[in-house]
Amino acid sequence: MTMTGQVAGEVLRILEGSPLGQNSNLLLKTQCERAGIAVDEMRLGDIPKLADQLETALVFLLGAKCKPLLTQIRALASEKEMKPEETEALDVRTGEAFIVADPEDAYAFRLFRELAKRRQALCISRKFPEKLKETYRVEPGPRIAIKWLSKSPGDNVIGPADLDLIRNTITAFIAGSKDRVAILDGMEYLLIYHEFNAVAQMLGEIADATAMNKGTVLVPINPLAFSQDRLAAISRQLQVLSRDQREGAIEELFLIHRDGRLIAHTTRRLKPSMDQDILSSMLVAMQNFVKDSFRDDSGALNVLKFGTSWVQIEPATNSFLGAMFSGKVPDGVSFRMRRVLLRVEERYGDRLKNWDGNPRSLDGIQEMLKEILA
Repeated sequence: MTMTGQVAGEVLRILEGSPLGQNSNLLLKTQCERAGIAVDEMRLGDIPKLADQLETALVFLLGAKCKPLLTQIRALASEKEMKPEETEALDVRTGEAFIVADPEDAYAFRLFRELAKRRQALCISRKFPEKLKETYRVEPGPRIAIKWLSKSPGDNVIGPADLDLIRNTITAFIAGSKDRVAILDGMEYLLIYHEFNAVAQMLGEIADATAMNKGTVLVPINPLAFSQDRLAAISRQLQVLSRDQREGAIEELFLIHRDGRLIAHTTRRLKPSMDQDILSSMLVAMQNFVKDSFRDDSGALNVLKFGTSWVQIEPATNSFLGAMFSGKVPDGVSFRMRRVLLRVEERYGDRLKNWDGNPRSLDGIQEMLKEILA
């Protein structure tokens, strides 16, 4: 790659993945000149103009094959790319009830939010409605009805002792029209009041009603709170959805300076302090890798195995971004990581060149990293 601009490098990477191959560099230079864009100083804001300029040349050279390339290039500057929940929700079929097995119920609520965008929805949750709104962005509206699973008196409250009422509320809602979605959150709470077999029987009846009426029901559980026998019994009643089954989920994200210092760290875990020994060891391994990579100027994309986890590292001019996954590294994640790195370099590049280690000089960088975890 003869160009040094970070944004231009991302555009070139996309073009080089096409039949243009080695001719991509010349094409990009000529089209940048015609668009009045300095290659080495290209910014994300220049992308729409460049894509328009490239379109004529790519249509002539590649015909209809140019459309995916232009889509990827324009996405570099887009404020909204496909979120994880939008791709995950594609696996949630109608006519099925699902156990969503994940230590953090945020995953189930992400799926529910996405499904509820286009469907009538019911949420029965142990969480207080205000917490649902603030933490999980689930709130009552034209499409979503919310009922609080609690012993407290009040409107829109269902008591945990009345399994019949819980079952009838969900099955009546699902039967009201096809293609409805419901979430029942609070399995561990219900098991305080009922024998396991009674709760499992209720779930089976909800699953039957869901299949007959072509609806969708999500039941989040923490698999760490259930024995293997109980998990097996529930899975015989409902389908099981898990992040680990479809692809790895990002658990930890590290932004590392080119000299190996940690710039920022964010986590999907509810308790960032957990597993500090493991995280510290992984950080040391990543820092050593970063130092070695800058020393030989390889700049190559790398995926590392660390214990039972996988780590993907993406380089930029002044920093590296490392993501640890709970399972396999999903397709397309490198594009998401590079896109965030582009924004980091564009906003903080000058400060990162001679960074003094003061995190206050990089205010806002933590929020940028959280885009990948959102």
